[in-house]
Amino acid sequence: MPKQSLWLSNMDLLHPRYYLPTVYLYKPNGSANFFEATMLKEALGRVLVPFYPVAGRLARDENGRIEINCNGEGVFFVVADTYSTTKELDEFMPSMELRQLIPTVDSNLEDILLPIALSGDLLSESFMCTVERIHREIKKMDEEYLRSALDYLEELGDVGDVNTIVRGSATCACPNLTVISWMQLPFFKADFGWGAPLLMRPATMFEGKGYIHPDLANDGSFSLALYLETDYMESFRKLFYKC
Repeated sequence: MPKQSLWLSNMDLLHPRYYLPTVYLYKPNGSANFFEATMLKEALGRVLVPFYPVAGRLARDENGRIEINCNGEGVFFVVADTYSTTKELDEFMPSMELRQLIPTVDSNLEDILLPIALSGDLLSESFMCTVERIHREIKKMDEEYLRSALDYLEELGDVGDVNTIVRGSATCACPNLTVISWMQLPFFKADFGWGAPLLMRPATMFEGKGYIHPDLANDGSFSLALYLETDYMESFRKLFYKC
C-alpha cells in the first residue's frame, strides 16, 4: 500500500468525525462456510489494497489541518457471538441492546443546508404544504447552488471556521428534524456469496434524525428509520399517514 498523506477538501472537513454503524441480517443458506470469519478477513484484506485510504488514520498536517495518513494500519475486524433473537432485538431497530453488539472504534473522517421553515410555520400548514415546501427547496440545489456553497467554504479559509458549521446531534434535536436520503445506496447488493441481506438498519441514531433507504426487496419501496421521543413519534406518525 502507498505510504502517503491525502489532502482533504473543505467539503470533506464538513463531515462529523465519526462513522455510522449499520447492521445487516443474513439468513443461513446451508453452506458449511456461511460467513466464515477467516474467509471474510482474507477478502477484506484484498479489498483494502486498492482502497488503501480506508486502512489509514486521521492525522493533522503541519498547519493543523486534518488529512488522511495512509499508513496501512488496517481496519478493525471483530468476531462475536450473540444468542439474542430478532424479536429480542426489536427487529433490529436502533436500541441500547443493538448498540451493545457493535464494537466501539475510532472513526475515519452533511451538506450545507439551511433551515427551510420555523416549527410554527409547519404546525400552521397542512402536511402536503410542508412536502411541497421541501420539494421547492430541493429543486433549488442545482449545480450553481452547490458551486456557490463550495465557494463559500473556500472563503472561510481557516480550518476552524469550517468546523464551526459542522452539524451534529445538538442541531438535530427537537424542534429540528433532519432526514437523510439513502435511496441511491444499493444495500440489497451487499452479497458476500451467501445471498442478499434480509434486513438492514442503522445501529445507532440520535434524536431528530432519520434515514430513508430502499427496501431490500428491491421493488421500489422504501423504509424510514427515525429516532424521536415517544410523544413526537406519535405526532409524526399521524401526520405521515394523514397524507
